[in-house]
Amino acid sequence: MENQALPPNAADGNNGRALDVYVAGAEEIGELCVDTDSDPDVVLEYRKRVATLWKNGEARHLGDGTRNTESHSVFVSGHDVYVAGYEDNEQGREVAALWVNGEVRSLSDGSENACAESVFVHDGDVYVAGWVDGPEGERDIRLAMLWKNGEAQCLSDKDGYAEASSVFVSGADVYVAGFKNVQGNQVATLWKNGVAWCLSEKSPATFAYFTIAHSVYVFGWDVYVAGYEMDKGKYTAMLWKNGKAQGYDEQRGHAWACSVFASGQDVYVAGVKTKVEEDREEQAAALWKNGVAQHYSGFEALSVFVSDGDVYVAGVGENAQGNRAAMLWVNGTAQQLSKMDADAVALSVFVSGGEGDDFGAGGPEVPQGGPGRHMGSHKRAPDTPKKAPRNRGVSRKPVRAVVLEGFSEKVWRMYSGCTLPDTEKSPMFSMVQKSGKRSGPKKPKAPKPNGDGALSGGPFRARTGDPLIKSQLL
Repeated sequence: MENQALPPNAADGNNGRALDVYVAGAEEIGELCVDTDSDPDVVLEYRKRVATLWKNGEARHLGDGTRNTESHSVFVSGHDVYVAGYEDNEQGREVAALWVNGEVRSLSDGSENACAESVFVHDGDVYVAGWVDGPEGERDIRLAMLWKNGEAQCLSDKDGYAEASSVFVSGADVYVAGFKNVQGNQVATLWKNGVAWCLSEKSPATFAYFTIAHSVYVFGWDVYVAGYEMDKGKYTAMLWKNGKAQGYDEQRGHAWACSVFASGQDVYVAGVKTKVEEDREEQAAALWKNGVAQHYSGFEALSVFVSDGDVYVAGVGENAQGNRAAMLWVNGTAQQLSKMDADAVALSVFVSGGEGDDFGAGGPEVPQGGPGRHMGSHKRAPDTPKKAPRNRGVSRKPVRAVVLEGFSEKVWRMYSGCTLPDTEKSPMFSMVQKSGKRSGPKKPKAPKPNGDGALSGGPFRARTGDPLIKSQLL
């Protein structure tokens, strides 16, 4: 598909309003490194990843290339641009990071690996979802975290394995999507105001079965969560609406949902599909609109945002030189964002200036909201294919077939303990009532116009630590 550039401050079809399109991700354009650890007889060369924010197609690098940095989520509020991700410290550990207008702020202390997966701003408060590894010697522990204005809150059990991938704020309620370990299996989890609710309908002890939530989005009274389930080797994209599951099945392959966005009567889910043809598996970016799949000219659709009727999708494709390319699709038309000679990934998209900037206000009158890893989405740029993945010392299971070697290898999970809700009575869905009335404040103050994660953040997931795992919620 022919590439189409996005003009800066485009006002086309938006009643004269200037729109800014932000995409967060990473490019492998940093220092050249040599790795001999994985095989002493083989010298592997790779470049360090640099957190990148594209605004209207123009790249801005948030790192200097001397150490690895990645941006997973982007959110715009007023004149401020927030990007969530991580940067390596001098010891080589990942530090959860938040960039505000290009200035980096550390959320973790750097003693253990940590990552910020999704960012959302509401009424002047900045919410960031992510994770922090357990202390040295306890690598089977990972904590799902929520930072509010820099103050950390642990959402999960302190002796379990969990991740928070996406955050969304609606009125007085804070929703976080991710997963945690229940009886040794991964279980898609939604935290509402710190209380965990499992979304899986099957027993956590079911053999060869687990679920992951990547993105959460709230629209009016409805709470949407996107992710996937694995049942006996079969991966199915999942959308939970107010706790009730709907699967997007691929009969001769697999499917994963990475990001969700609701606008008007329509629900959009971005993700990945594979098909098996003559013993060969092919992977393609996919966008489901009200459950009907559309295929894009790329490998992974990782974040979705809708503004003024236009659908923006960020993800991964391939350029003419055979490198992985950061991509943006606008109404299905592809634009390559990254350089030709470097591998890159786009993890989050956010549009500022159009109808839909007041998401998160709550109530049926709320216009369309922003996406989320987390916005969604699930999920961060994976390790370069030339570099052996780091061993965090935990037992891992691959959650999907890796077609794009390297850029999707970080998709592993183990979790522990939460309560299965009754969706008819659960306080998680107390905002949905037959009377049509909503508990809590009648009409909270709407946020300033903003543009999930600007580097895949805000209402998007976001992307969770995995590119294929994002969660959003309105």
